[in-house]
Amino acid sequence: MAISFLPDAILHYILETAVNAYPRTALSLVVVCRPIQLWMNELIYRDVLLRTERSSRAFLRLVNYSHSSRLAFLATTVKSIFFHSDIENSCILPILSACPGVESLTYWPSKPPPQMAHRTSRPWNATNPYLDSNRYRGTSHFAADPRRASPVHAIDMRSPNFISPRRLSLVLYENHALCIFRPILNIPFFSQVTHLSILNHWQDWTSWGGGEVTPENMPLLTHLKLDLVVGPIPRLEQSPSRANWLEVVTGVSPPSSDVEQDDGASGEEVTNEWKRKMNRVAYAVGVILSNHKDLQVCVLILRSEKNPSQAASLISREVSAMLRYPYAPVQGREATNGGNLKEVGFDHRLVFAWEKEPFRYSYAHAPHEELVWKSAQAVMKAQEHLSSEANL
Repeated sequence: MAISFLPDAILHYILETAVNAYPRTALSLVVVCRPIQLWMNELIYRDVLLRTERSSRAFLRLVNYSHSSRLAFLATTVKSIFFHSDIENSCILPILSACPGVESLTYWPSKPPPQMAHRTSRPWNATNPYLDSNRYRGTSHFAADPRRASPVHAIDMRSPNFISPRRLSLVLYENHALCIFRPILNIPFFSQVTHLSILNHWQDWTSWGGGEVTPENMPLLTHLKLDLVVGPIPRLEQSPSRANWLEVVTGVSPPSSDVEQDDGASGEEVTNEWKRKMNRVAYAVGVILSNHKDLQVCVLILRSEKNPSQAASLISREVSAMLRYPYAPVQGREATNGGNLKEVGFDHRLVFAWEKEPFRYSYAHAPHEELVWKSAQAVMKAQEHLSSEANL
């Protein structure tokens, strides 16, 4: 049977499956016929991955020199964008403004030098021999066609009309030139976020996470993911109730008593430093869970070569004690940690995940990211069931 006799829905599904499995197939299929070209254009521009400076400049040229029909196509078709870490700020805003339908955004910027944070980036065409730089005289702060786009300073990132993605995977810096990428979340850009992945170092998000991840700033937030590099794991005693909880909920065995210490390090010094780190993480997570009651899942990604169940155990105990005794001093809360599960309890929304690959990170729209959310949701439900049984 000729493929033209297939119903459009089935044909579209076949082509979409092929493109998802082999993305380069779309470039070949786009020249088959007009209907397929329209479908392929939607698939090609649905997920915009700007992994290099060259691809960023090419897409910016497309935005600047497109007719109104193409701009309308981009506005409704582009659903996710990934910006490479070194993209110039002058490229980001025009692209985001041209794609108001973006639902997923991923941006992990390199840390900007403090002295350069608020300076204007040079235009991308400053050294481009194929473009006449005189044409952009007077608009050096923005590499755009002045007839088609507004200057960067005219784009109000705090306006409710600016884009409001639903899924974000970000690294935030206090001195970033663009306010939407600073850890100040009380702007409309974050008002529609449901899934948020913060890939900052734990020292960063523990300092501002509790005060910014709030229902006032993000009323629709249901899924939160934080990163933690566990570091050297000292020998710690494990209470039977916590070991049982880890084995039942996470499926990992309790840590053995022969955990190795780093050579040359003082056992007591390493243990105290590691505990202070875990306590700081637990406090920040506890504040977030306490403030944001509508949060369904808080995933803590533990990056470690060794089994990080000791870190999960300590953080879980501290968060549980903090939520149960919010006004008790730290010493008082620690005294409760030796109790059993029924006495101390735990917040079933806190889910731990062990990431063995130190450099594996997921885009906000990636299938792996969706798998993490689904797995965390399943673990959360299991913990909720275990928690209800413990309270009987």
